[in-house]
Amino acid sequence: MSEDHKPQIDQSIRDLIRIKAARLVRGHVVTRSDREDVEQTLLLELLRRLPGFDRSLSDLTTFARAAIEHAVADLVRFQKAAKRGKGKTTSLEQFPPSGPALAREDEELASADAVLDVQGLLRALPQELKRVAELLEVESVTETARRLGVGRGTVYRRIREIREFCEKPQLRKYLRTSSDSSRADGVIT
Repeated sequence: MSEDHKPQIDQSIRDLIRIKAARLVRGHVVTRSDREDVEQTLLLELLRRLPGFDRSLSDLTTFARAAIEHAVADLVRFQKAAKRGKGKTTSLEQFPPSGPALAREDEELASADAVLDVQGLLRALPQELKRVAELLEVESVTETARRLGVGRGTVYRRIREIREFCEKPQLRKYLRTSSDSSRADGVIT
């Protein structure tokens, strides 16, 4: 991009930068005293990315909006990483390898893994059982039977077949019985 054709940063883009910085302050990502620094950082990041701007692909405002959004995301990620575990360092030797002391993040990861396991299992179900499982996610047994044009007993038999299918790949821990009152996302009932 030649010097003659350098795009100018207009007031609407500067306003966008100011608004994004204010939102970061309101969201407690940065302090009020850091707001001007954040504005300068966002403008600097936009200017750094400006050589990649191509008028044939988009207008400057669209490009600037995307560049600023990416810069904000990077800033938020950096700030969260800087705060993570601040002043709380602990040796991993202190925790037993199989101990129940899972941190909240570890529990969330375990929950996400469970959901992925169940989703993989549902994809592997035979088509007839997959349809029943999909309907049971949002419908009752009676409504599922009506939609499939079968009796409730048939739906209950297919639920039993789904359970048996789950037991094969060692996913029994994600199954719950009808007497189990606990409810977990991604659990086949």
